[in-house]
Amino acid sequence: MQSVYDYLKKSGKEAELGTEAVYSPDGLIMDEPVIVLSSQPIQSLSLYVADGISCAATGGILRFHYLVKLPREFKPGEAALLTASTRAVKENRVAGLFGGKISGVKWAGKNLAEALNKDESLNRILLGCATTTGEIDFTIDTLGSDEVHIWGPRFSDPLRLRDRFKAMEGLKEQECIFCFDTINRIATHIQDLISGK
Repeated sequence: MQSVYDYLKKSGKEAELGTEAVYSPDGLIMDEPVIVLSSQPIQSLSLYVADGISCAATGGILRFHYLVKLPREFKPGEAALLTASTRAVKENRVAGLFGGKISGVKWAGKNLAEALNKDESLNRILLGCATTTGEIDFTIDTLGSDEVHIWGPRFSDPLRLRDRFKAMEGLKEQECIFCFDTINRIATHIQDLISGK
């Protein structure tokens, strides 16, 4: 998280590095790093292990987690319209099932997925990242009365990810590691849908 924080600060983003309490499967409370953002559609950025244990533990699948806090509560049925997930479009698959080259990105879901599928520039960026990292796994869901959660691509080794991130310093591919600008763009689509634009 320190590498991501440093990147955001160098990019001129208003951000603070802190901690948040997270419950483990054992019911223990642990402090995990979180980056709190100002003047951005994204309120915070954190790193979570997919199975819910501490990111300090080894062997878990990690994902960046982005929180978008909305200016108002969801209207009845509105939250379900704001869920979406990526699907890789592949060509040249063996027997139509295995392998193949990623040739595009599609979003599955309802209203938000429709808006994201229309954003050709966003999907070109995601396709470029898929070529760079081999990954385009994003999930968007809602929680509570006014929160949208965006989950980034999965990875398993935070130290290797940190080293890769630092090695790409100054390259546009660095954005593909934690996808901040891409997530900000997705968050803007969410806010537009909420405001009726």
